[in-house]
Amino acid sequence: MKLLAINLEKKESRIEDVEEIGVVERGINNFIKKREVFLFGSGPLAFTLIPGTNRLVFVNYSDLWDGLFISTMGGASLPLTHSGLNLVELEGKAEKYTVVKISNFNNQTKVEFIKIDEKELENIFNRYGKFRGTYALQHYIFDKYAKEYLENDATFRIMVVGPAALKTKLGVLCSTLIEKGKFIDGLDSFAGRGAFGSTLVKKHNVVGIIYGGNLEIKPYDLKKLNDIFKKKFGDGMFQVINKKTVKYRYDENLKTGGTFGVNFSTLGTWFLSFNWNSIFFSEEDREKLYDLLKKYYLEKFNEEIIKQKNFRTCGEICPGVCKKYNPIKKKKRDYEPYEANGPNCGIFDLNFSEKLVEEIDTLGFDAIETGNMIAWIMDMLAKGVIKPEEFGLSKLPKFDYKNYNIEDSKNNAELGIEILDLILNNQIFSNGIKNAVEKLGEDAKNMIIYVPHGKGAITPNMYWMPAFILPIAIQGKFLVDYGKEFKIPYELGKSSTIRMIKELYSDNFGVCRFHRKWFEAVVEDLLKEILGIEIDVFKYSKELVNKIYSISPKAALWESEKAFDLIKTYLEKLYSEEKSSKELKKWVEKFEKDKFAAGKEYYKEILKGIQEVLE
Repeated sequence: MKLLAINLEKKESRIEDVEEIGVVERGINNFIKKREVFLFGSGPLAFTLIPGTNRLVFVNYSDLWDGLFISTMGGASLPLTHSGLNLVELEGKAEKYTVVKISNFNNQTKVEFIKIDEKELENIFNRYGKFRGTYALQHYIFDKYAKEYLENDATFRIMVVGPAALKTKLGVLCSTLIEKGKFIDGLDSFAGRGAFGSTLVKKHNVVGIIYGGNLEIKPYDLKKLNDIFKKKFGDGMFQVINKKTVKYRYDENLKTGGTFGVNFSTLGTWFLSFNWNSIFFSEEDREKLYDLLKKYYLEKFNEEIIKQKNFRTCGEICPGVCKKYNPIKKKKRDYEPYEANGPNCGIFDLNFSEKLVEEIDTLGFDAIETGNMIAWIMDMLAKGVIKPEEFGLSKLPKFDYKNYNIEDSKNNAELGIEILDLILNNQIFSNGIKNAVEKLGEDAKNMIIYVPHGKGAITPNMYWMPAFILPIAIQGKFLVDYGKEFKIPYELGKSSTIRMIKELYSDNFGVCRFHRKWFEAVVEDLLKEILGIEIDVFKYSKELVNKIYSISPKAALWESEKAFDLIKTYLEKLYSEEKSSKELKKWVEKFEKDKFAAGKEYYKEILKGIQEVLE
């Protein structure tokens, strides 16, 4: 693979071939060699233009997690591919805030370093044209530096940070799709989890990257690809990919599609609300809240997007068309941001959660981490653990779920936006959950679910399942077995480790995980046919996972009582739905007797399962 190495201090760059065959492999090796670089790139299959193979992958140290982390951005490696590159590494720290410009026009690679004064950057974030925050900086860079790309008919992209990256540990990288020389406003992609926007600014002083080129890419021989797919699946490539991405496009059985539509349609009373407190509610109360969600959340989504067939891709030619996009409002809707900053924050009206999500994206926050923090702060305010006047907040949340009205969504969304400003400017919250619980004390700590990791921590994805708080090497993503069905903890540890190994197939080789159902089955055949590499991918990925464990802080037992409650209530709800399992009943009884003792045993059994697979 081709690597562009950039030294920010010396303002130098070079192109070299590297031995690694994947982005994650390169990132791990950087960690082992203690190289403090910022790495992003595409996998070795990107130049084939097979759907899903142009996902941009970031593998770096996360201050939030306190360890190696992986984040990805849909479609954003295409401009890198048109630059003839797989990988980019930024080394050292620029003297001032800097935009890095990478171009390859007619096989001439060029790197430029553009300084931005701190005051000028602040002014851009405050307002540039009709935009603020991440969107303002993207448009500013476009207006200043896109001309050369447009004149050379290049495919290019702009990645930026927002104010959150400058002031907190929760900042992401944002990039809006550019087509025919124009932004498709609302079709944004984020390298969110792990908060690499904060890493990029604090470690390297880089606030934006514009990159692209006009290298022509010819798709790989379709006949050879079809032969591989027919041998494995009995059908051609596009036919297989079409079948395997139904959830993300449109599910005829559910009459909806995308992560938003499918997840909210199928979760039922497993959905989360009011700072995860719904895990304590009665089934009847959860049913009432789910009726509210279906009417004011899901039906609006289906009406505005699904019925209008407003489906887009992230930029690749892909039959998955997973972006559920409202072209009038210029918004896309995904499950995680709209759960974390919707029902989780006591907001059941889609229009008001949209306002909160928009502000989060504008400021450049990780929507999941920040949504969990907002909901937690609301919960503390509602229970009197903290007072609004202590933190400059103007109101209390409407968090009485038994007397909740849909009109309360407005109050909670407005308070959520106030809390965003608090997180941005108050160091108790701006340094992440771990710091906040240490500052606020035991009562506060026991009201939020998080996974501790070294000096850091991360809050879970928005699913009421133990998988998302397991002590695995990288948490906060989907590197686990998050099926709803019961598994004894030992088996859950094993199956989640196997899942993590297989998820690295996608991340390491720069493939969108929405394509995992076909990619995992043919990855070895594709590597052999296209690159001439014969490799046992499971064994290879298992070695990568072992290396991540070797360079990571040791797993720690959950610190919050609510994490133990998550497992306890998950088991109880599952048992209420399927009373046939003796093992499930045994664990329910253990948690009813002593949830902390049962939780510690559950944790140890998970570790045994993890260790068996890895050893």
